[in-house]
Amino acid sequence: MLDDVEIKRVIRNSGYMLITQGITYISPLLILGFLIKNLGIDGFGKYAVCLAVAAYIQVVIDYGFSFTSSRAISQNRDNKNLVSNVFWMTISIKILLAVVIFPFYYFIVSYLVNDDVLKEALIFAYLLVLGNSFLPIWYYQGKENLKPIAFLNLISRAFSCALVLLFVKNKNDINIALICQSVPSLVCALIAILIPVYKQEVQNTIPKISFVKEELAAGWSMFTATLYSVILSNSAVFLLGIMTNPVIVGAYATIERVIKAFTSLFAPLTQSVYPYNCNKFKESISSGLNSVNKTAKPIMVLAALGSLFIIIAMLFYHFYWVENKIAGFLQIATLLTLWMFFSVLNNILGIQTLSAAGHSRSYSNSFKCVAIFTLILMIVLINYWQNVGAAVSMFIGELSLTILLISKVNKLVSLHKVE
Repeated sequence: MLDDVEIKRVIRNSGYMLITQGITYISPLLILGFLIKNLGIDGFGKYAVCLAVAAYIQVVIDYGFSFTSSRAISQNRDNKNLVSNVFWMTISIKILLAVVIFPFYYFIVSYLVNDDVLKEALIFAYLLVLGNSFLPIWYYQGKENLKPIAFLNLISRAFSCALVLLFVKNKNDINIALICQSVPSLVCALIAILIPVYKQEVQNTIPKISFVKEELAAGWSMFTATLYSVILSNSAVFLLGIMTNPVIVGAYATIERVIKAFTSLFAPLTQSVYPYNCNKFKESISSGLNSVNKTAKPIMVLAALGSLFIIIAMLFYHFYWVENKIAGFLQIATLLTLWMFFSVLNNILGIQTLSAAGHSRSYSNSFKCVAIFTLILMIVLINYWQNVGAAVSMFIGELSLTILLISKVNKLVSLHKVE
C-alpha cells in the first residue's frame, strides 16, 4: 500500500516536472523561428554560443547540488534541521561561486573574444546563468512537492517569450534576447527560494564548516560527472564557433536545439523517479535495482517511440517542407536523435542506478574518460566534416558512455549477488 502511494506521488511529481522542464525547452522552440528571422543566422549562431558557454558556467555554480542536495533532502525530509542546513549551505555556496567566478569570466571574455558583439553578449549571458543556477528545483524535488516550482516556471517562461516577441526586432538585439530570458528567470528563482522560508519549512541557520566540507566532498563526483556531461552535450556548438563560422554554427544549433528540446521532456520523468530510487537503494541494493528496473522500462519505451517520431518528422520536414535545405540535415538529425536515445539510457544507468546507489565516483570516472575521448574526436572530425563531424562525435561519445556504464552496472549487480 505504501509503495502504491509512493508511485502515485512519483507520477504526480512527474506531471509537475513535465510542466517545469517542458516549458523550459518548448518555450525556446516557440520563439526559435522568430529569433532566427530577426537575429539572422549569423546572430543566432552567436546567441547559440552564448547559451553553450552559459551552460558550462552554470554547471560550475551548480556543483552537482541538483543531485546531492536533492538526495540528502529526499532521504531526510522529516529532519527539519538537516534539511535547513542543506538548503542554506546550497544557496550560500552557489552565491559565493557566482561572485568569485564572474571577475575571471569577465577577464577571459574581454581578452580572448575578438568579436565585440559576441563579447558583449557573453557578458549579458551571465544573467541567464544566475537565473538558471539559483532556481532551487533540487529542494522541491527532494521534498517531492514540485507543484509550486512547476507553476512558477510556467509563468516565468511565458513572460520570457512575450518579452522576446515584443523587444527583439533585428540582428543587433542579441543582448535584449538574453535579458528578456534572464530577468523572469531571476525573479522566479528568488520567489522559489523565499517560499520555503516564508512557510517555515526551513529554519534560519548557519551550516557548520564541517557540514559544508562533508557536502562539498559528497558533491564532487556528481559535479565532475555533470561537468563532463555538459562538455559532451554542448562542446559541438562551442567548437564549431571556434573552428568554423556563425552560419555553420547557426545551422547546426537549429537542429540540435530541436533534438535537445525533445530530450529534455524525459527530464521530468528521470528527475521525479530519482528520489524514489534513492530511497529504495537506502533500504537495500536489491530494492534499488528492482525499483530502477520497474521505473526504467516505461521511460525507455517512450525514448524509443520518441526517437522514431523525430526521425519521421525530420524526413517529412526535409523532403516536403523546407526550401533552403541545411547541408547534412538528415545525417545530423539522425545522429542527434540516436544520441538522444542513448543519453536517456545513460541517465538510467548512471544517475538512477550508480548515483542513487552511492557510486557517483564510478559514474564520474566513466564520464571523464568519454568526455576526453569525445573532445579529441570532435576536434578531428569537425576539421573534415564540420557540423556533420560534430554530430558523429556526439553519437559515438554517448554510445561509448553507454558501453562503459553497462559494465559498471553489471559489476554492481555481480557484487550484490556475491554479498
